[in-house]
Amino acid sequence: MKVAVLGFAVACLLVSGSAFASEELAKKNCMVCHQLDKVGLGPSFQDVSKKYAADKDGEAKIMAVVKNGSKGVTGEGKVMAPMANVNEADAKSIAAWVLSLSAAKK
Repeated sequence: MKVAVLGFAVACLLVSGSAFASEELAKKNCMVCHQLDKVGLGPSFQDVSKKYAADKDGEAKIMAVVKNGSKGVTGEGKVMAPMANVNEADAKSIAAWVLSLSAAKK
């Protein structure tokens, strides 16, 4: 019983901490060009969230851009370099956090 309670507590901490961890990953890797609510060199995270919120493949599309970069996704001539230092799990975490921004506004 104690093991089950401890396991549940650890799981809750991991889930509740994932949004914060994802924001921290974004701050560490993406905030040179992107800001939460303002356009910088790239679109704001809120704008990206709105763009992909209703897309069933939105998370995968954001992950692909994070990992592989993009050209012209947010406007002609706009280029995003690949984030070579971001692994698959971190890209997924960043994408989930970005998508959570539009859900938080509802």
